[in-house]
Amino acid sequence: MSITQFLGAFNDSVFKQIVLLLCLSVVVTQGDWPSDEQFLAQGFFALPFILFSGLAGYVSDRMVKRYLIIGAKFFEIVVMLAAVATFAVMVAPEIGSHIHFIGDTKVENDIYLINGMPWLLLAVLCLMGTQSAWFGPAKYGILPEMVRASDLPRFNGIIQMTTFLALILGIWIGGWLIDKLHGSLATAAMGCVVLAVVGTGTSFLVRRTPVAQKEGRFQLADLAAGAETWRILRQDGQLARALLVYSAFWFVAAILPMTINWLGVYQFQKNYETTSLMLAASSVGIAIGFVVAGKMSQQRIRFGLVRLGSCGLIVCLLLVSIPKSIPQANALPTDAAGAAAANMDVSGEGESAPDSGQTMTRDADGKRIFTERLSVSTWPHLLGYWGSQVVLVLMGFFTGLFALPVQVFLQSKPPLHLKGRVIGAMNLINWIAIILAAMFFKVADVVLASNGLPKFFVFGLAGLVLLPIALFYRPDDVELSNAQ
Repeated sequence: MSITQFLGAFNDSVFKQIVLLLCLSVVVTQGDWPSDEQFLAQGFFALPFILFSGLAGYVSDRMVKRYLIIGAKFFEIVVMLAAVATFAVMVAPEIGSHIHFIGDTKVENDIYLINGMPWLLLAVLCLMGTQSAWFGPAKYGILPEMVRASDLPRFNGIIQMTTFLALILGIWIGGWLIDKLHGSLATAAMGCVVLAVVGTGTSFLVRRTPVAQKEGRFQLADLAAGAETWRILRQDGQLARALLVYSAFWFVAAILPMTINWLGVYQFQKNYETTSLMLAASSVGIAIGFVVAGKMSQQRIRFGLVRLGSCGLIVCLLLVSIPKSIPQANALPTDAAGAAAANMDVSGEGESAPDSGQTMTRDADGKRIFTERLSVSTWPHLLGYWGSQVVLVLMGFFTGLFALPVQVFLQSKPPLHLKGRVIGAMNLINWIAIILAAMFFKVADVVLASNGLPKFFVFGLAGLVLLPIALFYRPDDVELSNAQ
């Protein structure tokens, strides 16, 4: 199960990071400034979880979970083949150049431009979300059937550690593939097909467990996890509150990849591989945090770790949202070369937006050059690239402390015959939170830009979501032997 989950998470993270980075710089119409459309990618990936989590939870309780896992892995092969076909027919990303000036300093990096909204690619990402929505309840529901309740924290720690190691590698590889194979992403997708085939093979080694609930007629309410599931949540306030806390966690977790990708490419002017390493750094911390939380639990669900994790997360999110200084309103480049690059069209053909200090030009080879003189990206960041890396690792560590106790509680607390559907309800609510996070990211982007504020303020806004949890979430610890 660990190997199957590792390979699936690796494949997901590679493909999703490629799509997120491609959606980071979308030129909707010719001559436009690149638009950050990552929120659409996040939304397309999340939508199937809202549509299918309840039904997947119902099915996972009424069939052998091993069979559902194997079926989901076969569907992963189909999705990755669709990715190969999509990249084969898509126009390869165009290489552009992004330049910005901070006083006399000129900083430049390459960006990969998608001309027009990549709807077909987003549709494949939606299919990948569908596969994950069906895989999730079986993946999380089978673990309490395979191990003793008292061992759940330790085995969750192992599963989550291997999962986040897969995410670390997948995120990094996704950025590396764009930098190295941006002209032939179909080749990269073929590698994902191979991994899906290998993962399908390992899924046959997952142990067969008994069917949780053989009886029960399907009802329309089961599309939303079932009436009995919601009745239990209404009656069990502790379980319902844990579900809401977990959804708040995923709301924040969904905001981070989009903001970190922007921070690396547009704030720190790094290439896509180096930017992906920033995101991978947080996953290193998460893997460590899950293992530490599992060892500290010692056959108990220790909710004090949730409070500690939420406080640490808030501090880290605030640290990474602090500017070094406020830019002057008329801080234009003073060197002659900088002024020429900021104001002149190299080829004699181009468009500019003087009010915002943004100019689009083309060089002699037709390469588009996007120059910013006075814009949100000129806000200097307090921590810089390396300081942010350190804080992101710490942020990941506190994330692991925060998430593991709540996840174990949600796995162990429901009655055995309802575990799959409660986990389906958990997925449903979590992914509604992720859809809301995608919308929040877009609205925050527009509001911050219209007020001349940097996009990295989004980190601080996300931290405010966790503040009520840090202040008011105080459940008692639970002995796992009594969790049923």
